[in-house]
Amino acid sequence: MLTRRRLIQLSAIAPFLPGQRSFAAEAKLSHAVSLFDDIKYAADFKGFDYVNAAAPKGGKWRQAVVGSFDSLNDYTVKGDGPGVGILDTLMVASLDEPATRYALIAEAISYPEDKSSVTFRLNPAAHFHDRVDQANTAGRRDAVAHALERVDHHRRQSSALVRERIGQRLMMNARRAHGIG
Repeated sequence: MLTRRRLIQLSAIAPFLPGQRSFAAEAKLSHAVSLFDDIKYAADFKGFDYVNAAAPKGGKWRQAVVGSFDSLNDYTVKGDGPGVGILDTLMVASLDEPATRYALIAEAISYPEDKSSVTFRLNPAAHFHDRVDQANTAGRRDAVAHALERVDHHRRQSSALVRERIGQRLMMNARRAHGIG
């Protein structure tokens, strides 16, 4: 089980592990990543070419959802999220470039030439819904550790449930194959 204490211990020794590289030592630092290495927009672009900057702002946004929800968090363990993806992501895809993503919550992306791994540097303006920002590193670390613990707990519960249902299905199929029930 990944506890908060264990996460902090692991993050403290990570820079000293063999094979680990620091963010600055990575081969490539960029505002975007593409499978084809040709990035259309410069680092300081304000919007995609296909977006109307003069479009009207404000109003209401309505999204049809089957069922109901009691939390705006899609990753909640208790309750139901809306399932419509209202959270921002680290990167956003460009609709006029194939296989290219630009930093959104991330400020920069670092990756080696073989693109075997990626490291994100978060935008300092990024914050959690409860306004725990990067200036409050202890609060941020606690929030991330808590979120990881919840996801890990939920993953373990889901895995056990899936294994149980697969086992039940296999037993049912075996019984049918042998003419039992």
